[in-house]
Amino acid sequence: MSEVLDEHELTSSGLNSLLDQETLLSGQRNLAASLQWRDAYLDPINYIQIELLKRARQQNEDTTDNHKDGDLNVEDPLIRSINALAAGLRNTG
Repeated sequence: MSEVLDEHELTSSGLNSLLDQETLLSGQRNLAASLQWRDAYLDPINYIQIELLKRARQQNEDTTDNHKDGDLNVEDPLIRSINALAAGLRNTG
């Protein structure tokens, strides 16, 4: 993960230097504001999706003998979270 973060920092610094700006999107304030507004709504869905993915993976690790009929099926909520994020990203750039 640190390699990804290091590469992101290197790329961001290079772009900022090339574009003669302090931060990414500093020259595009409307877009920056739109993305910030969007993130306030999408971040909670991201956290829900992380929890659903953990539960789905746990269910896959468990054998079917250990599952009861009343166990939570996370597939439908997981698909809905993917669709919600896709719709949010599409609507705001």
